[in-house]
Order: sequence, then C-alpha cells, then structure tokens
Amino acid sequence: MILNKIFSYVLNKFEKKMKSKSISYVLFDYFYLKKICKDINNNFFRLGYEKINSNFSGFVEKINNHISNLKLTKNTEYLKLYEIDEYVENQVYDLCNNQLKKTLEDLSKIYKSNIFLANIKIAQNYNIEENTQKYSNFYHVDNNRCTLFKIFISLEDVSSNQGPTNIIPNNKKNEFLKETKYKNRYDYDHTTDNFEIFKNTNLKGDALICNTSRCYHKAGVPDKNVSRKMMTLSFVAYPKEYEKFNYLDFIKNQKLSQIYEKNFINYLSKSKNFYDNYIIYKNYVRFMKNKYNY
Repeated sequence: MILNKIFSYVLNKFEKKMKSKSISYVLFDYFYLKKICKDINNNFFRLGYEKINSNFSGFVEKINNHISNLKLTKNTEYLKLYEIDEYVENQVYDLCNNQLKKTLEDLSKIYKSNIFLANIKIAQNYNIEENTQKYSNFYHVDNNRCTLFKIFISLEDVSSNQGPTNIIPNNKKNEFLKETKYKNRYDYDHTTDNFEIFKNTNLKGDALICNTSRCYHKAGVPDKNVSRKMMTLSFVAYPKEYEKFNYLDFIKNQKLSQIYEKNFINYLSKSKNFYDNYIIYKNYVRFMKNKYNY
C-alpha cells in the first residue's frame, strides 16, 4: 500500500506534464497495445479511425421517424441532446446483432476481448463562436483507456459546412502537437491548420469508427442556419463473458443503468488509480489467454 501511494504520487507529478491523458492510462495503453498489436496491420489501428463499408439507412430512417417522440435532456441554442428510450435501445440492439455484428466481431478479435455498448447518444449541434467550447469543439483526446472507441452514425447528410467531426490521424499526431504547440484542450494554437485533418463528411446512414481515446479530435462547428445530427455509439472492449443481451449487457442491466444513468463509458474504461489499472490489465491478459489462447 505504501509503495502504491508513493508510485501514485510520482504519477500525479508526471501527469501535470502530460497532454490531455493521464499517465496511468498512457502506460496501460502502451502495454495493452503491445500485447494485441503483434499481428495487427489495418487502418483502424494505424490511423485510429475507419469508415464502415455499410450504409445503415434503414436503421437511420427508423430513428429519424421516432426522434420527435424523444424528450430532450438538453435544449439550448447550440445543442440538443435526446433522451434514449427503449425503442431506440431495441433498434440499436438489432443493429448490433445484425448489420454491425461482423464489425463488432472483427473488433473483438483485434482487441482480444468482448465488446460492450457503453452509451447511446443522439445530439444535434448548432453554430457557436469558434473560440468558445460548448460541445467538445476544441481538440482533445478522451482521457480513458484505449479500449474505448466510438461509432458515429450520421442521421442526415453531413457536408463540410455542417461541422463534421475533425480527427487527427494517429500516425500524424506528433506533427499536430508540434504545429499547434499543444499543451491541453484549452491551451494550443487555434489559428494554425498546417497539419493533416480527416473531416467526417458523409451521407445519411454512413458510419465511422474512431478510437477517441487515442486520436486527437474535436466536434466541428456548423455554419449559421445549419446543424449536424448524429448518433454516437460508445463501445468498450472489456474482459467479461457475455450474458443475456451480449453487446448490451450493461445497458440492459436495469439496476446498473439506474446507478450510472445508462452511461458506462467511465465505468468500463477508467480506473481510480494506477493499481486498479494494473489489476484490470491483468484481467484483460487472463481473458485473452482463456478465450483466445493468446
């Protein structure tokens, strides 16, 4: 316990020098990725994002036809957040077990872990002043373990003037950090764009996977009089056997969902301290050996 406290103190000192991400998660990511990346050579891990080669227009049509029935959990001049009801959950459940199933199975093999849905979000972003942050529109990386990734599904066509998500390719992040003199999401040069940016413009029903806990990214700001409507499915690779609802085991767990308000992102991809991160890492390794003989 004493060694743990000393080590935690040292880590906290180092974290003040880190750019957005806690050192304990950086260390976890390093060893976890080293463990699983031996035989991985694809764009998702090289760039940190990848388009899904399917269009989910049928799914999107059902969501859009139902969206007027959803309550708003936030309604401002710059952002609308929709409450997720059982109908949306069931549509996402069907999507995960049908059109998204092959994608999730492939990701499960890559992560050497089962995949669980951690959160469903439907948001509509509107124009704001560029120099103010209202909906994660400054560059950042999610302060979570690398086991967190998100699938963005466009609920409408998204053009360049509608504020598409901006993503820095993971293999170009050093250029971005150097060019912007990046210290954290509030302290960097916003005026330069002399670095590579992927902008998630797409058609209604298109989807993109992004490891937001590895890639620097930000929400784009729509021009005046337009908006961007998007569904975000957050997933976490987590070392636990599936139960009744497979990918939705946590979301469909009524007791846990009441406690965590159906948002399990931090529950599944954060730890209290370095020691907890170490323990969960060992659990991942044990799961890899038992399920994947890895």
